[in-house]
Amino acid sequence: MPHLPAQRALARRSGEISPKEELEEWLKRDPVTLYRSRLLAMGVAEAKLAKIESEAMAKLDQATEAAKASPTPALESAMTDVWADGGNAWRN
Repeated sequence: MPHLPAQRALARRSGEISPKEELEEWLKRDPVTLYRSRLLAMGVAEAKLAKIESEAMAKLDQATEAAKASPTPALESAMTDVWADGGNAWRN
């Protein structure tokens, strides 16, 4: 599934935007789920994967709370570092 704003992603999951069947097809191709299955097939223990997932979710929760507690950025910074200047000097 492409990256979507939170409300759109939630609406998509609930079937308000995309049919449930479409969501199920995309979930079958979810790279995180596929890689998890691959790790299990390679012999990585379920408990180890569960621990990794738990730690990752804790970090995500911490980052989310930090963002919510942060002050609203100044309006002047809204377009900072958003657009490329069209040059290609940064490319190899």
